[in-house]
Amino acid sequence: MGKLLKKKVLFITTRFPFNAHKGDTNRSKYILESLSKFKKIDLVYIGTEKIFSKSGYKNVKIIGSFKIKTIQRIFNTLFSFIKLKPLQVGFFYSKEMKHFIDKVIDEYDVVVCHTIRSSQYLKKQYTGNALLEMTDLLSLNHKKISKSLSIFNFFKYIYYIESVLLKYYENQESKKFKRIILISQNDISRIKCETFKKKIKVIGPAFKPLKNKFFYSIKNYKIVFIGDMTYYPNILACREFIKNFLPLLKIENNYVELNIIGKISFIDKVIFSLHKNVKVHGNLKNLDKVLKKTICALCNISVFTGPQTKILNYMALGLPTICSYELKKSIGMAKNSVLFFKNPQDFKRKFHYLRKNKNFSENLSKKGSKMLNKFFSINKVGKNYLNNIQN
Repeated sequence: MGKLLKKKVLFITTRFPFNAHKGDTNRSKYILESLSKFKKIDLVYIGTEKIFSKSGYKNVKIIGSFKIKTIQRIFNTLFSFIKLKPLQVGFFYSKEMKHFIDKVIDEYDVVVCHTIRSSQYLKKQYTGNALLEMTDLLSLNHKKISKSLSIFNFFKYIYYIESVLLKYYENQESKKFKRIILISQNDISRIKCETFKKKIKVIGPAFKPLKNKFFYSIKNYKIVFIGDMTYYPNILACREFIKNFLPLLKIENNYVELNIIGKISFIDKVIFSLHKNVKVHGNLKNLDKVLKKTICALCNISVFTGPQTKILNYMALGLPTICSYELKKSIGMAKNSVLFFKNPQDFKRKFHYLRKNKNFSENLSKKGSKMLNKFFSINKVGKNYLNNIQN
């Protein structure tokens, strides 16, 4: 472990950072793990969960967790819209959390706000070193989602309005921070505000290999999709796969089974479960049982900004992964450890090649773990964060 510095860090986030299968919580979890090797971190977040494994996080201390009632969320969201602020800013606002942070924030020389939603908890009078872990440009993400939806879809217009509000909000909130952290260079060219752009530092994703969950067998029959199914692009990806890909896949007259893992609404779970050869599991703490008999993992997201950490998560589990070709540029060096498809027939060919070739499947599984260690190590991210905190 690195030598601990005297100054403590206050880490503010709008979700419990140890939840599974969410891109934003995976990011915060690995930031906490990597940075806590060098610094003591006090954690404040929105949520009721308080139990997490101390392994790798012994220098992380929860000092505040706050619950927001549903009626408060509705009121705050409407009030945020009236003030021409993003809806999600109101959705994640807690008056109690704001008052708590205002009381303690001056005790810290460093504050990290995780995602643009938590920037509202940094008071303008704070004089220490403030970092905004923005990760991606949410304004760009929401604009892309809006474009992907039909003109008859009500949410097309909600996402568009939110993207406009977010763009203005991102520019305004950036003024409060010394550093703004993005996960990729890709979004920087989209930023027009020069003051905002000058504050940006890029710190790539961090993942560490877990226990390899892949065991090859010619009798394997599953494809797995892991992700937060309350995130609309994940819903779109699974719908597309079920409609245009899954019917093409057969193994000795039996259809392949798509297994969807991650937080999902009751209605969406029912709808997806109605499809033949689709199983929906919701959030799972232990993946061992579901991942048995897996041929490959799937990432066919068509609406995205920045690197798809979903792919790195698959690699951490040792799962051979097939991705849509559009994602190739988004994952940097990891592109050499996964397969890419251009259309349903191309996916079918590569899927069956994986299924029939034991050596190829096992080598792809092992290659992913080696790639994570080399290019996406926890220590590398921790040191990058440390440099931005000290400078």
